[in-house]
Amino acid sequence: VAVYFWAPWSHPCQQLDLVFAELAKEYQDAKFLRVQAEEVSEVTDRFEVSVVPYFVLLKDGEVVDKVEGADAATLTQAVQQHFSQASTSKPQAATSGHLSSTPARGSATAPASPEERITKLMTAQSVMLFMKGSPDVPRCGFSRKVVDALRSEGEEFGSFDILSDEIVRQGIKKISDWPTFPQLYVRGELLGGCDIVMELKQAGELRDTIEEMKARLG
Repeated sequence: VAVYFWAPWSHPCQQLDLVFAELAKEYQDAKFLRVQAEEVSEVTDRFEVSVVPYFVLLKDGEVVDKVEGADAATLTQAVQQHFSQASTSKPQAATSGHLSSTPARGSATAPASPEERITKLMTAQSVMLFMKGSPDVPRCGFSRKVVDALRSEGEEFGSFDILSDEIVRQGIKKISDWPTFPQLYVRGELLGGCDIVMELKQAGELRDTIEEMKARLG
């Protein structure tokens, strides 16, 4: 059982939502549960949850691993270590629930490769920004500029902090053949980095370009 303690106000939790959901699909022989930390104090106290996001992995009712904070790489490695098989039966979403839920069983398949996981992240929302930090707390000036440009256009977008996951950080550079960050994607296709976004913004073409890509890519 993998238990994910989260809070609706936490941006790192919003980012790890994507990772947790993908892991739940890949490892269907395990049960993936979401617990809103501030609403179930007896459970958070039991597992000594002090930050969100916070992950607890259990086997036979015993804690086998814990991951604190928005560390997607460590979480993925912990799940791979302790939950080695995935089911090919009906996909299972990460859900809220009790720790007594029974995991589904099925035939085993290999976990998704890093490339498959990155591709899923690219298309997690229509517009995805791979950046340093979060939209509310950017950790580089270029990321801040792109966030400000998107917000000024009223564009809704998802984001992923590449500083939290070295596998994603290095893998996406190879997939996109684009060595720097931030990187802005529309329906999984690279629009560009900060320079291109700012050029489009200054020309008054950013929103139109994004909408054209959405329409073209379906």
